[in-house]
Amino acid sequence: MPGQLNPGVYVEEVSSTIFGASTSETAFVDFFADGPFNEARRVESFVEFEEVFGGLHQHSEASYAIRQYFLNGGAVAWVVRLASDHEPESPDWIAHAGAESILGEFGEGRGMYALEGCGFNILCLPAAANLSANNVKRVYEAAAKFCDAERAFLIIDVPPDIDTRE
Repeated sequence: MPGQLNPGVYVEEVSSTIFGASTSETAFVDFFADGPFNEARRVESFVEFEEVFGGLHQHSEASYAIRQYFLNGGAVAWVVRLASDHEPESPDWIAHAGAESILGEFGEGRGMYALEGCGFNILCLPAAANLSANNVKRVYEAAAKFCDAERAFLIIDVPPDIDTRE
């Protein structure tokens, strides 16, 4: 029964359930040793990541990030392997692929846009740390806009030569 607080004002409590949004689906976009190119693949364990994407690679920071993600209780990872004519055989391999591999084409499902509609909550772009200052800025601006549209957080590594205090 509603209780009367003031004349003409009644308060009635209604029981309801509010369901929270999942925060356990993180997306990683980078270069990996194996796996399909420009396809968002749902991975539920590091073993599955090893089977599909080849596991750890010394020049793929995201492969190590994915291992840490699952070791620390991560549940679902969305993984996108970027297409490149160059395999990651040296620390500067991303310079050959450039920002275009990460950016892909909006609406064409390449690069980070392969994640459209997947329902990820966090987007990680560790390869951005190997880009030039101009390219990392382009990637950051596009990724921030994409994450805003997907209602997700963005985690991006910046190159060590950029002064982040400004």
